[in-house]
Amino acid sequence: MGATVDELRQLSLLLDSALELDRAGRETWLRSLSGDAERLRPTLCALLAEDERSDAAQRLDRGVAFDPPASHADDHAAGQHVGPYRLLRPIGRGGMGEVWLAEPVDGQIKRQVALKLPTLGLQRRTLVQRFARERDVLASLTHAHIARLYDAGVGDEGQPYLALEFVEGQPITTYCETQRLGLLQRVQLLLQVMDAVQHAHANLVIHRDLKPGNVLVGADGQAMLLDFGIAKLLQADETQAPETELTRAGGRALTLAYAAPEQIGGTPVSIATDVWALGVLLYELLTGGRPFQGSRSEIEQAILSQEPVPPRQLPPDLATIVLKALKKTTAERYATVAAFADDLGRWQRGEPVLAQPDSRGYRLRRFAARHRAALLIAATVSALLISAAAVSIRQAQLARQQTQLAQVEARTAQAVQDFLEGIFKASSGDQVDPIAARQRTARQLLDEGAARVDLALRDVPMARLRVLGTLADVYRQMGLLDAAAKLLEARSEGFAALGERQAAAQVIALSQWAEILVQAGSRAKAREVLKRAEWVSRTLPDSAEASKASYQVALAALHADAGDAQGLPAAEAQLAALRLQPPTVDRLRLLVMIAAMHSGQGRFDRARERLLEAISLAPQLPGGAASELSAVYAGLADAEAWAGKIEAAEAAQRKAVQVSEGNAGPGSLQAVNALVGLAAHFNSAGRLREGIETLRDARTRASAWLPSEIRTDRLRSIMVTEARALRAFGQVENSLALLDWRGR
Repeated sequence: MGATVDELRQLSLLLDSALELDRAGRETWLRSLSGDAERLRPTLCALLAEDERSDAAQRLDRGVAFDPPASHADDHAAGQHVGPYRLLRPIGRGGMGEVWLAEPVDGQIKRQVALKLPTLGLQRRTLVQRFARERDVLASLTHAHIARLYDAGVGDEGQPYLALEFVEGQPITTYCETQRLGLLQRVQLLLQVMDAVQHAHANLVIHRDLKPGNVLVGADGQAMLLDFGIAKLLQADETQAPETELTRAGGRALTLAYAAPEQIGGTPVSIATDVWALGVLLYELLTGGRPFQGSRSEIEQAILSQEPVPPRQLPPDLATIVLKALKKTTAERYATVAAFADDLGRWQRGEPVLAQPDSRGYRLRRFAARHRAALLIAATVSALLISAAAVSIRQAQLARQQTQLAQVEARTAQAVQDFLEGIFKASSGDQVDPIAARQRTARQLLDEGAARVDLALRDVPMARLRVLGTLADVYRQMGLLDAAAKLLEARSEGFAALGERQAAAQVIALSQWAEILVQAGSRAKAREVLKRAEWVSRTLPDSAEASKASYQVALAALHADAGDAQGLPAAEAQLAALRLQPPTVDRLRLLVMIAAMHSGQGRFDRARERLLEAISLAPQLPGGAASELSAVYAGLADAEAWAGKIEAAEAAQRKAVQVSEGNAGPGSLQAVNALVGLAAHFNSAGRLREGIETLRDARTRASAWLPSEIRTDRLRSIMVTEARALRAFGQVENSLALLDWRGR
């Protein structure tokens, strides 16, 4: 059981007293405890021991944001090898271990990493299997604003290591102050972080330690989230050492100022825990202070039982959003980070926010704020009084409708949260067989979630459809197109069952399903699905631009895959319409499809123009459209190659490799395909040795990382290409040996 509020309060008071004493005084004081305080002695001892390491541990958690103290003797030396890495120079050192700038020994991948070398004492042996087991799950957290975990393992001498992306930058709070950013700019910066956190939640990972030191902003103004999942890796409850729930809540991964009530109270964490921490971070970014101040015990008490100081200096809607994220109970907070971000987006656009009560007066105030000039003119014309009354009635009707929509959205978001939490709990230690539960991979949890979604969310149809879309997107990123298509088919049927009111959403769902079918090679089925989408789209009003754009993207993908240009006029017309609207991912993807159709007709200059437009559009999109950019650069490389611009083609393909590695990971299908494309450029230029080495790298990654369903076919394809290159290079025996191995 978790500690009660009274026990926490007593423990906090005792801890404050102990922290004022030196080590010898603490030992005497601990022995003198009696009564109820005596029962808390073991917990106090553990917390005091932890306090002696806290400053160093917090510096270590920041990865790259501190200088090593000169007083520590070196445990490692520059040039030393740890696992597959060579140490270059120390970045930081603390009570939990060291952080070094390092590089791979083999030199195949030119990438420096922040190598954490935790000193875990007796926990070391039990963490060996844990590191290996979690490596694949954490490596899947690939996002433009997440500093990724590249590798985790144990060196030959038994030293555990964590290889993370090396990030240089300032904590987000420091960056905002030094750059003197305004409210809108600060919100926009945090939205980058929210996009990353939501991506992690979709991949079944909760951060649990969001704070300024874990969010660095580079000179380019891009926020990078550090140490995703590392706190979980180093949690004491993942070892055999016994701990109370209170010390888990106050352990190494917990930073008190950003801790949620459930973390301090020792109850299970969830998506809502990250929502709270983001709320604290937003409060601090916008006001310059934290919502709770005081001593350790005062902060704990305030987090558990007091409301935060209202940020009255902020615009009312923005303050309301912040305070909703800081509700004491998880059910009262935003159900997901996406819902939190959506409300901030509404505030940015001057629209009514869901965190605000949907009264008629509130709606009219927001209407007036957005249309102030028009209303001032209208106020001078008395003849418009009757019209104004009619507008008031209409606004009241809209307010009621918006209230109903907000209630549906809240119920949907809560159901999505509950479902995702259920998936998280499937890998927790609370199961009948906790060891087996913790050994589940992200892929297994994904499959279990897909199998459960219909039954678990049968009473909340919109939540079911939202989860189906999320799971399908994760499957797509893993290259498991058949699984993604199956879920998107179910999603399309679900929207159809809801009738005309969801016709626009049905068109989008059908279009997404068709596009996956094209990628999977099922062109005939995709054509059939698009006919259904076209039929439904005829019932939509002209304002349903998003649905029409999604349909045109899928139709363009079908034509591009078939190598014809029949869809080019309609696609160009849709592109012209999209250019008049705010930037969207559909616009970028339509540019790519149009470029492919131009290339298919030999119009490489036009293809190049469209692809360069897509590249310039990407920074304006959430996350920099990182998941789409690899295909953009690969298409540009092909267009340059067909136009005879060999050097430009190679540069573009190298960029495709770099982008895919940075976004999806070095072992992803996107990265493997980009490497194969780079090898093709080498081979066509007669640089066979480089081509063979690149193909070998692609083959190694595919063998180690790709899901089993697609691994064999992709390996065989790579081997055939590599064998041809070997034969052309004069290595006939090696070519035959590779083909023989392929046939096994």
